[in-house]
Amino acid sequence: MGRRGFPFLYVQLSGFLGRRPQPEESRWAELREAQSQALATPKTGMAVSADTGGEHEMHPADKQDAGHRLALLAESQVYGKSGR
Repeated sequence: MGRRGFPFLYVQLSGFLGRRPQPEESRWAELREAQSQALATPKTGMAVSADTGGEHEMHPADKQDAGHRLALLAESQVYGKSGR
């Protein structure tokens, strides 16, 4: 496969800071947007985690959901498996 073919899979930043009633500037949202834009790079995949953790948990305690989502990405993008 070589270095150029190596996949890069990552976990989206969590839903830290919660929702706001009105749109406003947010560095956290900008970071998450940058993560989404990285998907334009070939062989990348992002496990969504906006629905994990609470608004005061930068690092949610439940790592199993993120790990499971990464495993599904790897099965699909790296190993060509589908479904589940």
